[in-house]
Amino acid sequence: MRVRSSLSGLASLALAVSASAQCPSYTNGPASAGIGSVTGGTYVPMVYIDCLPQISTIEVQFGRVGATVPIDGLPLTLAVWDDPTDDSNPADAVLVATMPITGGITGGHTGRWQSYSVTALRGNPILATGGMFLGVAVSYAPQSGAGPAAIDFASFATGRMWMGAREPSLPGAYDFTNISGNSFLRPVQNLGFPPGNWLIRANPFERAAHACGTTDFATTGSGTLGSNLISTVLAPQGSPLIGYGFANLALPFCNCTVAHEWGIVVAGATSTLPIPSNPNIVGLQVFVQGIDFLAPGGCPNPMFALTDSFAVTIR
Repeated sequence: MRVRSSLSGLASLALAVSASAQCPSYTNGPASAGIGSVTGGTYVPMVYIDCLPQISTIEVQFGRVGATVPIDGLPLTLAVWDDPTDDSNPADAVLVATMPITGGITGGHTGRWQSYSVTALRGNPILATGGMFLGVAVSYAPQSGAGPAAIDFASFATGRMWMGAREPSLPGAYDFTNISGNSFLRPVQNLGFPPGNWLIRANPFERAAHACGTTDFATTGSGTLGSNLISTVLAPQGSPLIGYGFANLALPFCNCTVAHEWGIVVAGATSTLPIPSNPNIVGLQVFVQGIDFLAPGGCPNPMFALTDSFAVTIR
């Protein structure tokens, strides 16, 4: 009970503040553009992260809202590399895992994060070993007009955004093991368009598909003692709230799923929860979910939309 009281007290004081672009979530969007190439081939936007104990979930946006060239179904592979020198340069990156995604891209041009459970795809999360690179490889035909790589020009984390590619002029499939042996490997500021952040992020938390309606949700951080847990209801259409709890309920209610008991509620679209530097709470699981009152697409009466939820294990 002391552990609950300690966390509850801090959570009740969680501040509704804007989170700056930082590892492991450099931007919440929206995408300024969907980047593609007329030459076709396989293109791999990469993001450098060095702040997580493990990678349990990878989240990606594809394309941009308003674009019309179909990209759903394009072949998609997620990749993770270790940076042995921790210098945020992938030239010497060592492949840790590739994860082909059955069915390819989904959610293209919707502005919604697509969530991929590394635990489900591989059987276990990927333990971080200092600096790591996340890559999102998408293949498409020449002159297709596809622009799958979502980028936000309004923010830029210098030295952490890269792009690799294998163009049709170089026979064979993209080489995930020797990424310097493909057509090119460049930092995003050297690609000929404004620098920005790819809409790619990793999480040490597990995301559960509990959403009803169109309201999206993000929870980022490391989950380690003394760090902050930042949660955001993305692009709310009504009055957003963020709830914390300790019981994994997954309770169906009015076309929606209530993730937990909502023991602590914070008003506003963004909440920052400081995790105490108390070794007694290591292993404690905290659940977080958002709600958007008066937003359509979820429960009609009373009108609200619930978001997906995240299970955060404190480390």
